[in-house]
Amino acid sequence: MKLHKYLLLIITFGTLTACSNDDEIQPIIDNTPPPSSTEMSGRYILTSFTVPEQVDLNQDGVASYNLMDESECYLETEIMLNEDMTFTAFDGSVLFASESGCVTEERTGHWQVSGDTLTLSAQMMDGLVLDIEYTFDGNEIYKSSPEATYPNYDDMGNQIYATGNVNLTYVKVEEED
Repeated sequence: MKLHKYLLLIITFGTLTACSNDDEIQPIIDNTPPPSSTEMSGRYILTSFTVPEQVDLNQDGVASYNLMDESECYLETEIMLNEDMTFTAFDGSVLFASESGCVTEERTGHWQVSGDTLTLSAQMMDGLVLDIEYTFDGNEIYKSSPEATYPNYDDMGNQIYATGNVNLTYVKVEEED
């Protein structure tokens, strides 16, 4: 009987000391260096402008979540990241005013990368600096804005700006020599 208790004690002790503590959270350390300005530099064109509800901006009877399918106003939207850490961005948008149309705004400034965040810092006309943060993954840049405005029509067919989660996707294009 003593032998059984002794063996049970050895097995229990061995089992307890052989187990690791699975409850501890081990941090994941990403030692991947951020991309260089040479790797990040280039022309990124807008390929997707998604909104939370289907919109029929061009009034062709076919609504889409992607405003790129609904208006040519977004076709000129791009970001050019230069190796010297400067940028030029062209933001196309639909203008709802007395007349509908397209408007393109040009912004210039400096850019920087921290982790997977790309920050564009643009000097505004009033002297303030506007910082816009994007995330990037490889050759794509993303912007998600949870309370952004986007063009739409109300139930009566009136032009309005709705508010919701807007997602932009830019893809780097290789320039031909």
